[in-house]
Amino acid sequence: MGNVTKTIKYIDEHSLKIIEAHAKQENVTGSQLIREQIEVYAQRLERMDASKKLDADIDELIDANNNLIRAHNDNTLVFGELAKKNYFTFRFLFTTIGR
Repeated sequence: MGNVTKTIKYIDEHSLKIIEAHAKQENVTGSQLIREQIEVYAQRLERMDASKKLDADIDELIDANNNLIRAHNDNTLVFGELAKKNYFTFRFLFTTIGR
C-alpha cells in the first residue's frame, strides 16, 4: 500500500506535546509514533471483528456438543433400565428353572 496523508483536526496542543516527548524518548518521530499506534489500533479492530465471528461459531459448537451429551445421557438411562429388566427377568427364570 502506498503512503497516505491524513489530516487530523482538533488535537489539543498538550496531547501533541506528550506524543512528541514520548516519541523523543523512543528515538522516533512523532509521526512515526502516531502511525504505529494507528496501525496497532487497526489490527485490534480486525481482531475484534474476527472474534465476533468466532464467538458465534463457538456458540454453535457448544450447543451441538450439549445436544450430544443430552442424547448420550438419555441413552445411558435407557440402557440402564433395560439392564435392570433383563437382570430381573433372568433372575426369575433361573430361580424358576432351578426349582
